[in-house]
Amino acid sequence: MGIYGVASWAYVLPGFHYAQAELRRLYHGDSYETQHYQKRMESFSKRKDEIAASDVLFVGDSITEGFDLDKYVKHPNVINLGISGDTSLGVINRIDLLKNKKNAIVFLMIGVNDLGMNVSINNIEDNIIHIIDDLKDNGSFIVIQSVLLTDGRKRDNHKIFLLNQKISQLSKQRGIAYLDLNPFMVKNGKLNPEFTYDGLHLNEDGYNAWAYAINVFLNAMIKG
Repeated sequence: MGIYGVASWAYVLPGFHYAQAELRRLYHGDSYETQHYQKRMESFSKRKDEIAASDVLFVGDSITEGFDLDKYVKHPNVINLGISGDTSLGVINRIDLLKNKKNAIVFLMIGVNDLGMNVSINNIEDNIIHIIDDLKDNGSFIVIQSVLLTDGRKRDNHKIFLLNQKISQLSKQRGIAYLDLNPFMVKNGKLNPEFTYDGLHLNEDGYNAWAYAINVFLNAMIKG
């Protein structure tokens, strides 16, 4: 057993999951080639002034996109740049959205869809390094969040644990903040079933738990 009580063995039929991932890749292409990604990007391009005025930005996939920041986060100039289905490569593709955001706080959570597409942890790490370095060059303050554990059916929690180890190490190496959300979200080594409607995505209680961690963190930053 690993941290959070997660078993260290992989799925019984890894070949089946790999085949599923390859079919998804062939059908959908990379995350930034999907219709939803393009629609979100079109929406962001129409909100350039709003993005420019925001000093707290959330970047990630469907878990981030579903986060109603106006409802949950107690901060005025905050914007949600999450895109359902997004991957680390998709974030690299839209990194220009975050240019000229000197002194802005960027909350990043990415990687769970990469794992679902069988992208290696080392490749995800390389992509996250690219994202971090670009954001640091822009003068942004980066808060990289842990990838949330699942119920164990949607994703391999041991791989998520290993990815989070890499992310934690990267935060120290690159001198950025790391926010481990799993202690707030996990029960018996898995995503708390009271916080999810499908074992992967969050429900209202799940977003409340995430928001609690974010608001505590933001308040500490502002007071500090």
